[in-house]
Amino acid sequence: MARFRLKPVSDHSIFETAKYTYTYTLDLAADANTVWAGLTADQPLAWCSALKGKYTSGRPFESGTTRSVVVARLLGLNERFFEWDESNRRHSFYVESASLPLFGVFAEDYQITPTATGCRFVWRFALEARPGLGVLLAVTQPLNKKVLLDGLVRDTIAHFGHA
Repeated sequence: MARFRLKPVSDHSIFETAKYTYTYTLDLAADANTVWAGLTADQPLAWCSALKGKYTSGRPFESGTTRSVVVARLLGLNERFFEWDESNRRHSFYVESASLPLFGVFAEDYQITPTATGCRFVWRFALEARPGLGVLLAVTQPLNKKVLLDGLVRDTIAHFGHA
């Protein structure tokens, strides 16, 4: 399967500067350690029906860790983490390559903090179109957000409960 390279990301500024950014703040009933364990499990985000993923680096996980994910059985992604902070339950990655030539940049940031009733999961997405595909991404992004990203959030709340 052909792999299309994306632009590397080395810091969180992409979540402020990308053409498309989305931030979801989820107050979950599960405690912070339980949610973090689900994100760092051998099959991360297993509760999300549109995702099938696995870490391709050995433990312990850290900056530089890699993961592969298939989205909606259509799009294969190879990801590399540029931040991994166990003590603060935060990690961030960018997509190194994809099976379809859609994106020039794709990154995510996960941060889990304890609350009195469970935890807060802040989930950020940043993406930009591959050169020449800006119009296509602009037209499809509202549907992608509603079906895919909002679906990931719904699956996460259904799995952990809303606080």
